[in-house]
Amino acid sequence: HFRFNALVSAIIIANVVCMGVETFKSAAWQDSILEHSNWFFTLAFGLECFFKMIALSPRRYFYAGWDRFDYALVMASFATIAIEGYATLIGVNASILRSLRVFRLFRILRVFRIFRQAKGLQNIVAAIFASLPKIVNLFCLLALLFFVYSILGVTLFGSVCTNFDQKLPDLQAVRCILGPDGSVLDSHAHFSNVGYA
Repeated sequence: HFRFNALVSAIIIANVVCMGVETFKSAAWQDSILEHSNWFFTLAFGLECFFKMIALSPRRYFYAGWDRFDYALVMASFATIAIEGYATLIGVNASILRSLRVFRLFRILRVFRIFRQAKGLQNIVAAIFASLPKIVNLFCLLALLFFVYSILGVTLFGSVCTNFDQKLPDLQAVRCILGPDGSVLDSHAHFSNVGYA
């Protein structure tokens, strides 16, 4: 049991490394290697699910949340391979085939399988989720503080001229044109309203 989990952890880490090697404009041989490695990892994870179902019985296997998560990822991976293979086989348009690659995003979720093996990571994630209500309160307090300071900025500096004030028609721009040099604010950073402040 321990050796099986160690082997699965090694396969997960190897899968993460292979996903990290993927680049935007890769050569054809790189794409071929990555595609074959994806098939290998999908098959390996499928065999893991199969062996665990045999060892635990399907009822016990689907009782655990992590096992259901693993099963869903494996089935999504098999479905992605099947869809891409069928689309290539019947000669689907290249743009549609590229849009079908969105389903490959499910492979990223395989990274989360490492949480099952590492109890320390599970404790960290549990602590983060336990502290979320307090973090939300902190963000609300910071938003209130920013709002108060933006109102203060508009009140104190809202009348300072900006670049686009000099282009106003008639006498509205005279105050900004005749003002001292360096007293005009940039049109992207000014205090004319709370949104900009």
